[in-house]
Amino acid sequence: MATGQVLFQRFYYSKSFVRCPVEITAMACITLAWKMEVGQMEIRHVINVFNHMKQFRNGEVFDPVILDRNYVALKNQVIRAETRLLKELGFCCHVKLPHKISIMYLRFLLADDNKKLVQSTWNFMNDSLRTDVCVRYSPETIACSCIWLAGRQLKIPLPENPPWYHVFGVNLSDIEKIAASIMKLYTRKKRAALPQRAIHRQKAVLHQSAMPRHQDEENGHALKDGSRMGVVEASPDLQVDVLVKRLNDLTKDLSQGLGRGLTLGNDITRKNTPGLHP
Repeated sequence: MATGQVLFQRFYYSKSFVRCPVEITAMACITLAWKMEVGQMEIRHVINVFNHMKQFRNGEVFDPVILDRNYVALKNQVIRAETRLLKELGFCCHVKLPHKISIMYLRFLLADDNKKLVQSTWNFMNDSLRTDVCVRYSPETIACSCIWLAGRQLKIPLPENPPWYHVFGVNLSDIEKIAASIMKLYTRKKRAALPQRAIHRQKAVLHQSAMPRHQDEENGHALKDGSRMGVVEASPDLQVDVLVKRLNDLTKDLSQGLGRGLTLGNDITRKNTPGLHP
């Protein structure tokens, strides 16, 4: 999980949240991190976990993901997002986490027996992954900052003459900046759950963006029977494709009808007009 969060922060440090869907990218980061740390894993498990989390947040009944064409489209999007992630990172996916470093530093300070200090340091490091400090500072600096912050919170004195963090090549200004970024997390207001209508709209856009553009007939049925397929609103591109097809059909029928009318009119004119027929 920590490796996936670091990959997520690295990717969005240069990409836009608007152009790259956050949920799809998060699934791709978890999948790639699992492959790096553990081994091969089915994407279906990641999709089920994310679906369970959304249902829990919205207070819905827990239902597994149905293996239909919506699932296949979502799975293909995760695979493409994983490829995009590797391309953006230049296939340089090595992640050095500060967790093991902090334990080593605490042993050096002879403070690893204090379980409260160790647990508080570990908690601060987990919370730091929700910020961008992992892409702005080294893991050693983050580990020192979390130890410093945990010591101040629990009022545990640490060596100050000379300062203990100077031994590890870390300065106080970087420690204070990281600590300020972490503490800002606890002042954020909890994000309210999205309205049900907005959730359905996001699902509709996700589904329509994954459908092939050349399937005009299926797209037409999707517009007519959107509620049955779980699609509430169609994307503008889909509507344009269907309207263009209908306009071409009407134009073809109209041209055939006008052709028959002109032929019949010419025959009547030649019969009723002197000098136009033998």
